[in-house]
Amino acid sequence: MKCVVYYYNGIEGAEELHEDEAVDKLEQGKVIERAGEYWRVVEIKSVTTVSAPKEPDALMVYLEGPVRQ
Repeated sequence: MKCVVYYYNGIEGAEELHEDEAVDKLEQGKVIERAGEYWRVVEIKSVTTVSAPKEPDALMVYLEGPVRQ
């Protein structure tokens, strides 16, 4: 099961943790809606906790905004 952690405007203390969201739709530069506002995805980092190659356990998604849509 994947988790997604969102960071808003580089503030790591303001994250939201969500499990099994539509992570395949996340891509750098894309504008997404979160909490009724639009945010630009500036970076996505994968976190894998074991050394064997597999899908990431979590994604860290850094957002910038809110932006006008």
